[in-house]
Amino acid sequence: MTQAQIRFAGAPLNWIASIPSEPGQKPRYFQAIGAAVLAAVLLWLVVTSTFVAYLAEQAPEVALEFNASDPVALLNGLETKLAALQTGEAATAHFNRQARDEIEALAKHVLDADPLNARALGILAQLSIGDPDIKRTETLMRATVRLSLHETFAVAWLMQLDFERKNYAAAIQGADTLLRTQPQLSEVAVPVLARIAETDKGRPPLEAVLAANPPWRSSFFSNLQASISDARTPLTLLLHLKQTQNPPTIDDLRRYLEFLMQHKFYEVAYYTWLQFLTPEQLGRAGLLFNGGFQYPVDGLPFNWRLESGDGATVDIVEQSDAAGQHALSIEFGLGLVTLPSIAQTVLLPPGAYRLALNYRGSIATRRGLAWQVACAENPTTALGKSPLITGFAPKWTPLSFTFEVPATGCRAQTVALNLDARSASEQLVSGSVLFEDVSLSRIR
Repeated sequence: MTQAQIRFAGAPLNWIASIPSEPGQKPRYFQAIGAAVLAAVLLWLVVTSTFVAYLAEQAPEVALEFNASDPVALLNGLETKLAALQTGEAATAHFNRQARDEIEALAKHVLDADPLNARALGILAQLSIGDPDIKRTETLMRATVRLSLHETFAVAWLMQLDFERKNYAAAIQGADTLLRTQPQLSEVAVPVLARIAETDKGRPPLEAVLAANPPWRSSFFSNLQASISDARTPLTLLLHLKQTQNPPTIDDLRRYLEFLMQHKFYEVAYYTWLQFLTPEQLGRAGLLFNGGFQYPVDGLPFNWRLESGDGATVDIVEQSDAAGQHALSIEFGLGLVTLPSIAQTVLLPPGAYRLALNYRGSIATRRGLAWQVACAENPTTALGKSPLITGFAPKWTPLSFTFEVPATGCRAQTVALNLDARSASEQLVSGSVLFEDVSLSRIR
């Protein structure tokens, strides 16, 4: 009903006198009354139908009291009963059979009225699971998906079936549909894709889909590590994508490297990281990377990681007195300071090493800053530490220290800059400092 009709039905009665009459016709006010009654009836139908539609979604059993054949209410009620049947809420096997037959009959009733109703067909497909004739179940599931890709249960069931039959292209298509229509179900689709990625037959079609950069690709790489049996599986996919128009993002690479580091696959992580450096970066990697701070800081383990803290601002800046040269800048405010994490992971073979750098600035504090190297598995125990950096250094001042990597228990190391404070009073820092040309060299 239009808004004009609703206003017409609710207008005051004094408008009747304004209706003209024609000879030989009934008085117009009877016609007006009839129109008003009709408008009221139509308004009632609109209200009740809208109300029933609401109940069909929220309380299907109540909606059926108003309209016993409402398809939405029937289907919602069917799905509620089906869920109760599948979760074992029915008390006995006989009751289960009885409930199943009732659900099946109602689903067929909906299909009689609407043969293209995917929800009703999907319910019949679910009811057929466990029957000896799996071909019938498959036929029903595929028919359901042809009618609607949003029938999630059918899509997931066929994805699993195609995977088990080694029909990997179809399984990938099913996973793609599932992840596009129901992104929150990555925990259902990603394990299947992970197992496909670890097969020689399934990997190429999966790589082709990933190369097209589907909207779920980032989520896929986020959740992939939980489902693989070989830690190198993501590397194979990432290396393939590196050659495409949609290469891996830094976030894709970071998540994989973090997974490898957490599981102490340091060598695999370092090898992976090297594969994604530019030729220039690769040629200047060395024992420590980006010591001149000339390359972007991306937070990957084998580059500098700069994290936020309280009372200090950390940044990479271009040096004002040396065009093209960069430095690590730290500016302290007034009050207690929690120095942000400034660190990089390195892989040094057993032996003796020297860490060297230049610094300048002015720092007022009871202790000072210190560079240190520690084993990644035991970061609180330093292999070596620099003299404390404090006071006034107006010119670039060299600083170095030596340390030794033990033969065992120290496959990876962390180079870090810390505020060497032992109490709250030693966290009071003001001033600023610059660092440049951080380097590692082996001395024996």
